[in-house]
Amino acid sequence: MTDGESLSADEAFRLLGEEIRLEILRTVWAADGAISFTAIRERLGNPDSGRFNYHIGKLRGHFLTDGEDGYRLTQAGREVIRAVMAGSVTDSPSLPPTAIDADCADCGGTLHISYDGHGVLECGSCGSTVMWNEFPPAGLDGRAPDAFATAFDRWTQSRFRLAMDGICPSCAASMTTTLLDQDPRELASHYRCPNCKYEARVPLFGHVLFHPAVIAAFDDAGTDITRLPYWSLRKLATEIEESVVSDDPWRATVSIDFGDQRLHLTLDESLEVVEIDQSVS
Repeated sequence: MTDGESLSADEAFRLLGEEIRLEILRTVWAADGAISFTAIRERLGNPDSGRFNYHIGKLRGHFLTDGEDGYRLTQAGREVIRAVMAGSVTDSPSLPPTAIDADCADCGGTLHISYDGHGVLECGSCGSTVMWNEFPPAGLDGRAPDAFATAFDRWTQSRFRLAMDGICPSCAASMTTTLLDQDPRELASHYRCPNCKYEARVPLFGHVLFHPAVIAAFDDAGTDITRLPYWSLRKLATEIEESVVSDDPWRATVSIDFGDQRLHLTLDESLEVVEIDQSVS
């Protein structure tokens, strides 16, 4: 196999089927740079030279490169090790619903964070789900529930912003966009990756909150909206009005109050802001 040669999924997993091969990849990863054949073998306890040469040869090209300064991980090799270090393919931690220092925007009850293969943030009183998303098991390590909730929030917001840009946050493929505008009480967009099937649902107000005009207006009011957790953004959303104002062409408005001022943002069918108006509330 030569550098740049593609493998089928079956072939790739078959190459990793021997335990020593994963140990070779972990050893190269731990070196933080190029590492020689001899150094890898020594760190693995000097296994039989012929056997070791056979296994490292199987990894060479797709998972490892062999240059003048030694072995390095390829992109595929790095992704394998990252998946292992994230615990995504090896660990299965769980956390029962645990109260955090945050309130529900719907009823004012206390929010609870839990984990069972994915993170869930929901209200302990009304049962409203605030956030649900995939989250690597390693993200729970050493974090108290409140710190886990904060990390989970930042992780989810960053992934949803990528989805809103049409980039799958899981595999980087292009995502499809569907407008969900049949229920005027729940205007939203739905993103789906045809390649890896990652999905994200974004409320309509999420498409304007980080527009420069909105960030500036909140900043003038003393709030850095870019650092607010999603549960606080949901509280803001109770004072935000959304409506579809035209079907052909499709247009929707999001109106936000800032004291005595009101900001109106118009979005087109691609969910881009095409018009901004400001009025006295």
